[in-house]
Amino acid sequence: HTGSRAVPLGSIGRTEGGLTHALARTMAAKGTPGWLIAFYIIGMLLTGTLNTLCTKIQFTLTSVGIDGKPELFHKPWFATLNMLFAMGLVGVIDKLVRTCVGSRSEKETPLMIDEAP
Repeated sequence: HTGSRAVPLGSIGRTEGGLTHALARTMAAKGTPGWLIAFYIIGMLLTGTLNTLCTKIQFTLTSVGIDGKPELFHKPWFATLNMLFAMGLVGVIDKLVRTCVGSRSEKETPLMIDEAP
């Protein structure tokens, strides 16, 4: 394709109707069947909904405590803080490694190409 250029990552979600539409358009351009794209979108919506409902149910559960009285589930804040710290640390290490190595692999090529003349 002549005149092709990579679309900046920050603009992917803002292209013609949002990220889902942009990804569907890219998959269609690569020859992905429409039924598979629809399956992916429906699957994403169903699993996201299921995750939200399960989390809500989990946080409203009651159980019998050690003393025999019913108690509500309490989210373990220290474990959540630990996970946040660990993900942040991995993000920093990943950025350092990518900066030091400096080479682009095939996996890092842009997913979306702007084919406008």
